Amino acid sequence: MEEEVTSSSRSRALMSLKSLLSTSALPSALAYSACSATLLLLNKSAVGRLHVPSLVMLFQITFACLVITFACVMLGKAEELGKAFMWENVKPMLVYIGMFSLTLFSSARALEVSNVETIIVFRCCCPLAVSLMDAAFLGRELPSLKSFVALALIIGGAAGYVLTDHEFAANGISAYSWVLIYVLVITAEMTYGKYLTRDVKMSLTSRVLLTNSLSIAPMMGFAMADDELGRALADGVSLSALAACTVFASAVVGTGISYSGWWCRSQLSATMFST
Repeated sequence: MEEEVTSSSRSRALMSLKSLLSTSALPSALAYSACSATLLLLNKSAVGRLHVPSLVMLFQITFACLVITFACVMLGKAEELGKAFMWENVKPMLVYIGMFSLTLFSSARALEVSNVETIIVFRCCCPLAVSLMDAAFLGRELPSLKSFVALALIIGGAAGYVLTDHEFAANGISAYSWVLIYVLVITAEMTYGKYLTRDVKMSLTSRVLLTNSLSIAPMMGFAMADDELGRALADGVSLSALAACTVFASAVVGTGISYSGWWCRSQLSATMFST
């Protein structure tokens, strides 16, 4: 019996490795990882300088829409723009857009009040939660015992970080409110996103364009609800050359992560994507 379990675990590990080393999986994973790490640092800098998280995110997704539209027109693929907004494509994306918008907003707010290390530590807890949702909703196998122990050790490391963090000692769990919201929402988003790539057929460009364009209204709503522009003007926040360059760079990388994220998600399981 033990040999069968071991054999099954090895088989799953080999299948995962083969999936990662396939023609498209490895490049997509590398591209997504590079964009994700770079964008985290750029967003921290941009939000820290301007203190208007929703407006920064709004600029990024609007920029992505403009780039995609321009590229489609210049490459003679303008019909792709019309196909993307067909109701059969928009309808299954609506739930995802709600999750994606809240992920953007909560991640930006978390970066505003927390350091990058805190975000990374909590983000590392996602694979375990996603693996359980992967099994429950997408029909994947549960992690092997060794994988589960490894993921649990990551959770233990995150717990150790929290217990030794002075912010937690001073403010309790409320110090991580936005980070916790971010982790919970992105866990659901990653699982549902994998469902979309598996069961809803549409082109990569359509997914990227819909994700960004349909998120504009929610992000405008977040910015208006928090009166970000009014607060920035009242506080005398100015857009320095460095801040402008940082925001622009974040928009460029944000466009990259939009493409690489959906590309990578289509190649890997939700658990591997979250890792």
